Amino acid sequence: MYSIPFVVLMGLGTVFTGLVSIIFLTTLMSYLLRERTIPDKTVPEKGSDSQTPSVQEPKDDLKFVSAVFAVLADNLNIDLTNVKVTITKA
Repeated sequence: MYSIPFVVLMGLGTVFTGLVSIIFLTTLMSYLLRERTIPDKTVPEKGSDSQTPSVQEPKDDLKFVSAVFAVLADNLNIDLTNVKVTITKA
């Protein structure tokens, strides 16, 4: 039989080696699969006279919220006949 310290050290060594391998493999995969993007040349540089595009206000999301509730109710088998949705803008 193996001694207790040997078994403990082998277990710790196996776990440590496995964790280091996982870290190495995830780092390698993120490097290989990183999205290689070319900088967009349409972005104006600082000090240029081009106008900044205006930000549009979000539209009423009631249709979106009701669609999400319908999907959730269908998947979770919940009856939404007595549910009232109130949307307030902060």
